[in-house]
Amino acid sequence: MRFTANFRYEIRKNITKNALTEFKKIDTMLKKLDKFGIPSKYQFDSNCNETMIGFVHNLTDVGSMDAHKISCFYAEKDQK
Repeated sequence: MRFTANFRYEIRKNITKNALTEFKKIDTMLKKLDKFGIPSKYQFDSNCNETMIGFVHNLTDVGSMDAHKISCFYAEKDQK
Protein backbone atom coordinates (compact mmCIF):
# COMPACT_ATOMS: atom_id res chain seq x y z
CA MET A 1 0.00 0.00 0.00
CA ARG A 2 1.18 3.53 -0.71
CA PHE A 3 -0.07 6.40 1.45
CA THR A 4 0.53 9.97 0.27
CA ALA A 5 -0.48 13.05 2.26
CA ASN A 6 0.90 16.35 3.52
CA PHE A 7 1.01 17.33 7.16
CA ARG A 8 -1.81 19.66 8.14
CA TYR A 9 -1.05 23.37 7.83
CA GLU A 10 -2.90 26.68 7.92
CA ILE A 11 -2.07 30.23 6.91
CA ARG A 12 -1.17 32.23 10.01
CA LYS A 13 -3.79 34.65 11.31
CA ASN A 14 -1.41 37.64 10.93
CA ILE A 15 -1.35 36.94 7.17
CA THR A 16 -5.14 36.65 6.76
CA LYS A 17 -8.12 36.08 9.05
CA ASN A 18 -10.09 34.03 6.50
CA ALA A 19 -8.17 32.55 3.57
CA LEU A 20 -11.28 30.98 2.02
CA THR A 21 -13.03 34.30 1.49
CA GLU A 22 -9.98 36.49 0.89
CA PHE A 23 -8.18 34.29 -1.61
CA LYS A 24 -10.79 33.53 -4.27
CA LYS A 25 -8.07 33.07 -6.89
CA ILE A 26 -4.65 31.50 -6.46
CA ASP A 27 -2.88 34.47 -8.07
CA THR A 28 -4.45 36.84 -5.51
CA MET A 29 -3.19 34.64 -2.69
CA LEU A 30 0.32 34.38 -4.13
CA LYS A 31 0.58 38.15 -4.63
CA LYS A 32 -0.51 38.84 -1.05
CA LEU A 33 1.83 36.25 0.42
CA ASP A 34 4.73 37.56 -1.68
CA LYS A 35 3.96 41.17 -0.66
CA PHE A 36 4.96 40.47 2.94
CA GLY A 37 8.50 39.55 1.92
CA ILE A 38 8.38 36.81 4.56
CA PRO A 39 9.71 33.34 3.69
CA SER A 40 6.78 30.98 3.21
CA LYS A 41 7.82 28.76 6.13
CA TYR A 42 6.94 31.69 8.42
CA GLN A 43 3.53 32.28 6.80
CA PHE A 44 2.08 28.91 7.79
CA ASP A 45 1.50 26.96 10.99
CA SER A 46 2.10 23.23 10.67
CA ASN A 47 0.47 20.53 12.74
CA CYS A 48 2.65 17.43 12.45
CA ASN A 49 0.14 15.38 14.48
CA GLU A 50 -2.37 15.40 11.58
CA THR A 51 -2.39 15.15 7.81
CA MET A 52 -4.49 16.82 5.17
CA ILE A 53 -6.65 14.56 3.01
CA GLY A 54 -4.38 12.12 1.22
CA PHE A 55 -4.55 9.19 -1.14
CA VAL A 56 -3.88 5.49 -0.70
CA HIS A 57 -3.61 2.80 -3.33
CA ASN A 58 -2.50 -0.81 -3.57
CA LEU A 59 0.89 -1.14 -5.27
CA THR A 60 0.13 -4.67 -6.45
CA ASP A 61 -2.59 -3.45 -8.86
CA VAL A 62 -1.45 -3.87 -12.45
CA GLY A 63 -2.69 -2.36 -15.69
CA SER A 64 -4.01 1.06 -16.57
CA MET A 65 -4.84 3.83 -14.12
CA ASP A 66 -8.46 2.67 -14.32
CA ALA A 67 -7.38 -0.56 -12.62
CA HIS A 68 -5.83 1.31 -9.69
CA LYS A 69 -8.48 1.93 -7.08
CA ILE A 70 -7.45 5.02 -5.13
CA SER A 71 -9.09 5.94 -1.83
CA CYS A 72 -8.88 9.03 0.34
CA PHE A 73 -7.64 9.03 3.94
CA TYR A 74 -6.40 11.32 6.66
CA ALA A 75 -4.31 10.54 9.72
CA GLU A 76 -4.08 11.72 13.30
CA LYS A 77 -1.34 10.84 15.76
CA ASP A 78 -2.50 8.75 18.71
CA GLN A 79 -2.04 11.07 21.72
CA LYS A 80 -1.56 8.28 24.28
